[in-house]
Amino acid sequence: MEIKVREANLSDLDDILEMLRNLGIDQLGKDDFYKGSLEFNFNENCIKNSIINEKCGLFVAEYNEKVQGFIEVRIDVNNFKFEHNNYAYIVNLYVKPESRNNKGICSSNLYKAAEDWAVSKERDFIIADAFDHNKKIVRILNKFEFSKYKTLMVREI
Repeated sequence: MEIKVREANLSDLDDILEMLRNLGIDQLGKDDFYKGSLEFNFNENCIKNSIINEKCGLFVAEYNEKVQGFIEVRIDVNNFKFEHNNYAYIVNLYVKPESRNNKGICSSNLYKAAEDWAVSKERDFIIADAFDHNKKIVRILNKFEFSKYKTLMVREI
């Protein structure tokens, strides 16, 4: 059976919320600077709004009719992240651990859906950011031919 990527709908809400919690735990649990709780209870309205908002693309990857990953991309306002107006921003990308070793097919398919969405919204650029400790996503972004644009430097005081 092959991986199917489709637009998320409201019936995917619980799966996406669970993956979003797991993403937060995974990434912030490895962040030396994060001192907050690793218990995340995201408001379901946030995801509902992403599903229905035309300035946001939310896609899920299914394998054997079970959601295995998601990507969220949105049209962002111009800010210090990127000095150009016409871009889409990948907010979240998560693939369940049991589906990650599928030669990147799941993340590749999700990324392709996000890029196609950005093109359909007439964006000139697509951007993403990653924690420095997340070497896997950096490799994935390099595979998709992203270029390093800025480096955020942090020092605890």
